[in-house]
Amino acid sequence: MISPNPVQNINNSHYLDMKNPRTMTWSIGLQRKLGKDMTINGTYVGSTAANLSYQDDINQLPVGTLTSHPGVNTNSLRPYPGFGNILEFNTGANFVYNSFQSQFRKQYRGSIFNVAFTWSKGRTDSNAYNSQPMDSYNLRGDWGRSNYNRGRILVISYVYPLPFWVRDRHVWYKKAFGGWQLSGVSQIQTGLPLNVTLSPDRAGTGNGNQRPMLVGNAYAGPESDSRQYLNPAAFALPAAGTFGNLGAYSVVGPSWNNWNASVTKSFPVGERFRFDTRFEVFNFPNHLSYFGVNAGSVNTTQPANFGQVSSATDPRILQFSLRISF
Repeated sequence: MISPNPVQNINNSHYLDMKNPRTMTWSIGLQRKLGKDMTINGTYVGSTAANLSYQDDINQLPVGTLTSHPGVNTNSLRPYPGFGNILEFNTGANFVYNSFQSQFRKQYRGSIFNVAFTWSKGRTDSNAYNSQPMDSYNLRGDWGRSNYNRGRILVISYVYPLPFWVRDRHVWYKKAFGGWQLSGVSQIQTGLPLNVTLSPDRAGTGNGNQRPMLVGNAYAGPESDSRQYLNPAAFALPAAGTFGNLGAYSVVGPSWNNWNASVTKSFPVGERFRFDTRFEVFNFPNHLSYFGVNAGSVNTTQPANFGQVSSATDPRILQFSLRISF
């Protein structure tokens, strides 16, 4: 007895009339000097991209098909019977970015203090060249935050020569403890967007890659376990034969901050040698920032680790270096 041929999936095909992508970028800014040693500036920066690549399934069932045909073989209902998924690269996705970028800078007697703040919003319906939409017949249904956009970023940097024993260092303790320079960079930013997904095929399309219903506050709140970032009770299965109401990447992950600092000093030895020392501290408050939230497999009963953070930044790290120049 000869067994039937297995149903074939096609994972790499291309639309015959793919278009060239197009990008545009524009900006306008103002800068003003405040006194003799301070400047402030603000800049609007925007960009768009069109005809971006994405990958749709041209053999996906229309929404509700399996729900209205219970017990029927999935592949017999597809537009191209005898095949499973037919993933096809196409063009037509878009990207829009808008941002306000500001900066304050002050210089004073060898010291520099700089504050930069960026507010931005990037939106797209294709986060990668092979992004697959939830509904291949409705690419705009995946329009939402870009998965790499951080909405707000604050960066503070400084260089500060310590003011004691800078000159006339003829005594040993003045040579050892004078002339040091403190510098550092602190960065605080909002988290990356998360795409919460379902486990079962509730829409009856023969595909996964679907999103749930949002029925409450998506975030667990500060009173919960610190590892529990999302609220499992806020996500539910949509009605059979329908898509959920949760947008693509509409939930934002944990915020992130990092504080690095260093002290440096040069020790001249004679006329030919110089020793440059550097003490660095990464994450000097020893504060852990979480990321890597488990946002998949929403079902009737949520997975045990749903909404929990799975990784964190490194703890405090100390580093010392010595450089000899001659």
